[in-house]
Amino acid sequence: MEDEGWQMEAEGVTEQDGSTSFQVTEASLDLETFSSAFSGVGLLDRLIFVALHSPQYCIEALRIAHALVIKVGSPDHYKRVMLVWEQRAAGRPESDQPPVMDNEWLTTSRKNILMREERLDNDLKHFKSNTIKESIRRCYDELGDFHTGMGNLKQALKCYSRSRDYCATSSTVVEMCLNVIKVNIFSKDYPQALTYILKAKQTGSTTSEFDGKSLNAAVLTKLQCAQGVCEMCLGNYDMAAAAFLDASLDDFNYSEVLSPSNVAIYCGLCVMGTFNREQLQKVLSSASFKLFLELEPQMRDALQKFHNSKYSACLRTLSDMRANLLLDMYLSAHVSRLYSMIRRRAIVQYFIPYQCVSLVKMAELFDTSVELLVEELAQMILSDELSAKIDTQEMVLCASSADAKASTLSQLVSLGDHYHEVVQSTVIRFALKKHRVNVPSSEKYDGLEADQERDRPVESGLSRRRPHGS
Repeated sequence: MEDEGWQMEAEGVTEQDGSTSFQVTEASLDLETFSSAFSGVGLLDRLIFVALHSPQYCIEALRIAHALVIKVGSPDHYKRVMLVWEQRAAGRPESDQPPVMDNEWLTTSRKNILMREERLDNDLKHFKSNTIKESIRRCYDELGDFHTGMGNLKQALKCYSRSRDYCATSSTVVEMCLNVIKVNIFSKDYPQALTYILKAKQTGSTTSEFDGKSLNAAVLTKLQCAQGVCEMCLGNYDMAAAAFLDASLDDFNYSEVLSPSNVAIYCGLCVMGTFNREQLQKVLSSASFKLFLELEPQMRDALQKFHNSKYSACLRTLSDMRANLLLDMYLSAHVSRLYSMIRRRAIVQYFIPYQCVSLVKMAELFDTSVELLVEELAQMILSDELSAKIDTQEMVLCASSADAKASTLSQLVSLGDHYHEVVQSTVIRFALKKHRVNVPSSEKYDGLEADQERDRPVESGLSRRRPHGS
C-alpha cells in the first residue's frame, strides 16, 4: 500500500545524539556527481550521513570521505571517518574493510596543524600590537577558516565573532555574518543563524559599499538559501519556500552548505506542502525558479502534476524520489511530515469541486485501501483540514453543508442593523431641516472637505449646532 511505502524503514537503533537510526535500501545515487556539488565540511558531513544510512553506498561514500580528509589534513575528521568505516564494514568482504590507521600520518598532521595555528596566532599578536584593524580582521577570519576545516566549530565561531570589532565597513560586517551563519548551520544552531541572517540583510540594505551589483546578488542568494535551510530545519516550511524563491541560480555559490539541486528539491516540497493553487501558479511561472527546476526534472514534473490536479501521478513521482531524499542530511528528518502535508493537501484540493465522492474511487486514485483512507479522512476532519462527512453505509465522502438557517438569520440581522442606521440618520436629517439647524462652514474646509464635514454623522456635530439667524 502507498501509505505503508511512505513510512520510513527503521531499525530502531539509537545513535549517540539520541536520534533514531534508519537504513535506506533503494536509493539511486551517483556519488561522483554528488561529491562534485559540495565542498569542505559540508561535503564531509553529507558523505558520512550517506555512509551511516545507506548500506548500498556506505563503503563508496567512506572511500571518498577518506580521500577528502587526507587531502585536508584533519586528524579529527580522519579518526571520525575511520571509526564509521570500522562500524559499517563489520561482516562485509575483505575488499570493503577500512585501511589500517596511519599513525605516522596522524602525527605529521598534528604537527603541521600546531605549526599553522602558532603562525596564525603570532600574526594576530603582531597586527594587534600595530593596531592594524583590517589585518586583525583578516587574521581572525583565517583562524576561523582554519578551525572550521579542522572540525573545531566552537573555536571557529569565537574567531569569526571576534572579527566583528574590527569590521570597518558594512561589507565586512556582512562577510562576518556569512561566516557565523555557515558555522551555525554546521552546528545545527538554526535560530542563531537566522539572527545573523537578519543582521546581514539589515546591514546590506543600508549600504552601497559592495563591489558592484553581482556581489550584492551573490550575497543575497547566500542569505536566502541559508534562511531557507534554517526555516526548513525548524519546520517553518512556508517561510523556507519563500526564502528559496528569492535565490538566483546565476549568482549561486554556496557549495559548502547546499547545491542548486537542493534548492529545487527543498523549495518544491515546501511549496507543495504549504502553498495554495494561486501561489503555486506564481512559483511555476517564476523565471528564476524555473532555472533551478531544470536541474531536477522529477521535482519539476511533480510540481506540474500537482498543479494540474494529477495527484496520483504526483504522489507516485514523489514516492520514487523518497529514498534519495532520505539520504539528505537536512531534509531527511522532514520527509515524512512534508509528504504527509502534500498528500493531505492533494486530498483537500481533489475534493473541493465535488459534493460527494466515492470512497472506493478515491482510494484507487490515492493508491491505498478504503480502510486506511477512511482513517486518514477522519483525522483530517477532526483537525479541521477537511470540511466533510464520511458515510460508511453508502461508502461516500460528502461535503458538510453550512447551517443555512443560521447563515440566513445572521445575514438578516446584519441587514436590519444597516437599515436601522440609515433610517435613523435620515429622520435626524429631516428633523434638523425642519427646525432650520445647520453647521456653518469654516475657513479651513472648502470644496470636497466642506461636503465631507457636512455629511458627518449628526452625533459628531451636535456641539456645533446653532439656531438659524442667531
